[in-house]
Amino acid sequence: MLDKLSSEFFQAFLNDQFTIQFEEERQLEAKLLRVDDLKGETHLERTPFALTFETNQKNEYYKQAVYKITHPKIEEELYLFLVPSGQSQEGMLYEVVFS
Repeated sequence: MLDKLSSEFFQAFLNDQFTIQFEEERQLEAKLLRVDDLKGETHLERTPFALTFETNQKNEYYKQAVYKITHPKIEEELYLFLVPSGQSQEGMLYEVVFS
């Protein structure tokens, strides 16, 4: 399924709440804050893009790794490589890049 995902697919979920499972007993709500098309080459048919999620974490963050991400309107669980990318006024930002 990952090779079929596109920025257009995620645009429909912009500002929606997703659930990220960071640990077996630790899930956090995360708002899909941005969907950005990226310049670059790829062997896939889609344009490279990035997602930015925002959690309410103020004083902690999780290291870059693959985490399970779910949304009530997306049937499949997504396992995506998230990278902490800084903080906003609301909390921690995580980025996912599809190239």
